[in-house]
Amino acid sequence: MTLREYLTEKNIMIIDFAKIICYSRQHISGYMSKRYNFSKKSALVIEQATNGLVTKEEILEGNKKL
Repeated sequence: MTLREYLTEKNIMIIDFAKIICYSRQHISGYMSKRYNFSKKSALVIEQATNGLVTKEEILEGNKKL
């Protein structure tokens, strides 16, 4: 499941999720729109916050290739 799918399914706004994990809305939005890559630490934080429904592997796989 992608982060976008998770937020939609749970009816959570990006800004609210960002507050939960102590990141900025811009950071989360930037990842979701693939403007930049998430670090392994950020991916783990998201995986934990979503109770494993969004995996760190899925997040890191979505990182753009440089």
